[in-house]
Amino acid sequence: MVTEKSCTEKELHTLEKWTTFKLPNKAKPIGWTLAIGCFVSFLWLAKTVNPSFLLLYSIKTAGVIGLAMVVLAKEKMEDEMIDTLRGKAMLFAFICSIFFIIITPYITTIMSALVSDNFQQIAVELSHFNMLSCLLLMYILGFEGMKKIYK
Repeated sequence: MVTEKSCTEKELHTLEKWTTFKLPNKAKPIGWTLAIGCFVSFLWLAKTVNPSFLLLYSIKTAGVIGLAMVVLAKEKMEDEMIDTLRGKAMLFAFICSIFFIIITPYITTIMSALVSDNFQQIAVELSHFNMLSCLLLMYILGFEGMKKIYK
């Protein structure tokens, strides 16, 4: 017979595994290489070749995976302070992403109005890649900045 306490303990154990998951520290340089390489190749392909949608989508996906590897990699010295900084950095990234999502259409519209002579209403695409990239980059910037401040 399964008791309520054993179900709760099992759920807590599962939640603990998900919230403490970290990649090895060696994943951080691999993630940076993947993310930067995908960014450069995306820009190059978009400017020089007329690539397929699937190719560009795959490159953007690999870039986001690279950023996620950087975020999920362990630090060389893991301690309680690092866990606290991870939480603060995630809150910082969440707040920055909210502002990014709200402000981006306005900035894009203003910039298009300044650049274009015949300004028309412009539909701004806020894709999941933009939002995920912003969230992950703001997390990395916040985390690295807080590490320098608190050490």
